[in-house]
Amino acid sequence: MKKSITRLFALVLVMLMTISLFAITVNAETMYVSGAETGRVYLRVAPASSSYIALLNNGTAVNTLGRVIGADGISYHQVSVNGYVGWITSRYLSYYSPYATYSRYTPARISGVNWGVYVWSSAWGSAYRDQALLGETVYVDWSTVTNGRVYGYRYNGVYGWFTTSYVR
Repeated sequence: MKKSITRLFALVLVMLMTISLFAITVNAETMYVSGAETGRVYLRVAPASSSYIALLNNGTAVNTLGRVIGADGISYHQVSVNGYVGWITSRYLSYYSPYATYSRYTPARISGVNWGVYVWSSAWGSAYRDQALLGETVYVDWSTVTNGRVYGYRYNGVYGWFTTSYVR
């Protein structure tokens, strides 16, 4: 009996240590829902859960409570918003509101193309997150020009890199 209790205690201790390796404490900060392709994200019941409490729109301010790596290997922030506490995929949170006006971003128009341009995931890569249409106003930070691309965002809160020759 004593041996099985010792084993159980050891197992519980190992499980707690394993869980603590994946938990990352975050000081309570205000962040904003940003970059959701559909304009909304799920406030999930638990990390990597398909069950959700609410849908939050891009631009919604949330208070962070912590961060973990879910069983699916994706980072999640625990947040509180409007009296609810839940989990949001970390990639959809930003320290900047997608709808605020920041002095470093200036409006520019997409031009010189037939239909639009890609919003690239990085200044160097070939993966893209979204597309900006011909004539659309985007907001760019000209101090970030790298590899013929400039960092900025679209009206829907999607941030990324635009090809400079098509942004005027």
